[in-house]
Amino acid sequence: MSNPDAYIREINSLDQEIKRLNARLKILRNQKKDKQKLLYKYMIKNKLESYGGKTIASIRPRDTIHRKTEKQKKQEAIILFREAGIEDPESFYNEFKEKLKSKPDEKIESFISSSSTKPKSKNEKDYDPFLGF
Repeated sequence: MSNPDAYIREINSLDQEIKRLNARLKILRNQKKDKQKLLYKYMIKNKLESYGGKTIASIRPRDTIHRKTEKQKKQEAIILFREAGIEDPESFYNEFKEKLKSKPDEKIESFISSSSTKPKSKNEKDYDPFLGF
């Protein structure tokens, strides 16, 4: 399969299959969640800590946690930076966000080699001034 058109068809086919499987998984997860709620109610009603290998803590319904939007995160960060005494919190935030982005040309090794303490080899031992070795 050295034809680029064949690669495109295969990629598109795989994307469609992934979408189909994700939709099926969503249905299965919802079914599981519904059955867990019913089992939880049964276990509470009958004062059971575990049943059939499931504990009440493992199936307890949990509140959904909604993620903050990027706009909310930015607003809260700017308020925090302002409270910390940073003069221009918006430009500081933009610079901060830029630093968090990873760049493909940067390597962890360059960070490690630039640090002041270098890692010890397996044969190197710590010197203990009290013991003399």
